[in-house]
Amino acid sequence: MKKIALEEHVHSQELGKIRMEWTARTKLPDLINKDFWMTNCMPKMLEPPEKVRILLMDEAGIDIQVLSPNSPGIQGILDPVEAVEAAIRINDSLYDFARKYPDRFLCFASLPLQNPQAAADELERCVTKLGF
Repeated sequence: MKKIALEEHVHSQELGKIRMEWTARTKLPDLINKDFWMTNCMPKMLEPPEKVRILLMDEAGIDIQVLSPNSPGIQGILDPVEAVEAAIRINDSLYDFARKYPDRFLCFASLPLQNPQAAADELERCVTKLGF
């Protein structure tokens, strides 16, 4: 029996920018302990998978991770056009990350719900072309 971990977060510079803009716009406190985040989490999420993530998976007995962007992700973007463009870039980035290790990683699609038709189109693309 395989052990599958769901919604394992990945991070990128683009996702970091979305998070900073969202936090500034909403005036909500950033609930993450920044020192802990920057020291313990961020380096692990930005390293190539074989350097940290896969080693930690093996140590924990996890066979497969289903990847998703860390929050707030696409939902943190107000502009529908920008959200659609960002969703495509982020999904392509997740695909590039996961396709190097197809036996270890799967992906959840990021969908720009700010534009329902575009969200449906992106879901179809992610499932039929990217294998999410």
